[in-house]
Amino acid sequence: IEGGGAIQLLLAGFLAASAMVIPGISGSFILLLLGVYQHILSAINELDMGTLVLFGTGVIIGIFSIAQLIRYLLTRLPRQMWAVVIALVATSALRLFPITTLTPSIVAIGIAALGAGFCITFFAQRALSTASESPARE
Repeated sequence: IEGGGAIQLLLAGFLAASAMVIPGISGSFILLLLGVYQHILSAINELDMGTLVLFGTGVIIGIFSIAQLIRYLLTRLPRQMWAVVIALVATSALRLFPITTLTPSIVAIGIAALGAGFCITFFAQRALSTASESPARE
């Protein structure tokens, strides 16, 4: 997408906004991959309204489109979509905390944290469902 034709700016805005809605994916990184990050920053600094309007239109279309798609998929395939969301968030943690060597202690800590998270979620859900099933006292 190097440069900044109208279609390219709309598409860059659409893709960047879509990435911002999805957990674990950076819209700025998408702009870098597309080669328009510096162009957009320059447009912001110089208040290039033509570029900003085209890019902003793509952003607005992207946010609403991907939000509708996610809503649709969450209603049709809730378990699969939550698995995707959790996978995106979990794998983005690898980029936040880069581990150069995988030692047994790091693996053990990871497994313990996973187990603790599972237990907390399991027992919290059980407590919530038990509380909602018991009749209210007057």
